[in-house]
Amino acid sequence: MSSDGVFRGTDPRDEVSVSRRRELLAAALELADLCAETTASIVATGFDVSKKADASLVTTADVETERSFRKRVREWFPEMGVLGEELGESDRSKDFRWVIDP
Repeated sequence: MSSDGVFRGTDPRDEVSVSRRRELLAAALELADLCAETTASIVATGFDVSKKADASLVTTADVETERSFRKRVREWFPEMGVLGEELGESDRSKDFRWVIDP
């Protein structure tokens, strides 16, 4: 990290200020809380389990949790995409993306 508080890597996208990192960390913690609350709410009322094309299991709790995560990321960070286990990648053209595996 340089003296001006910016991490500089070999890619221009690596230049992230300390204040921006703090903002992203705070958002990540809030998103984790949102996902925990969403999952707990769905689990408390019951959920369905099905098989994906690759034969792995997926629950309605997984899908709904990822949907709520994506919605919040779109609200807070419209310039970023999301890559999720259940719903795939939202926008490959974006330089930054959040990753979720509910």
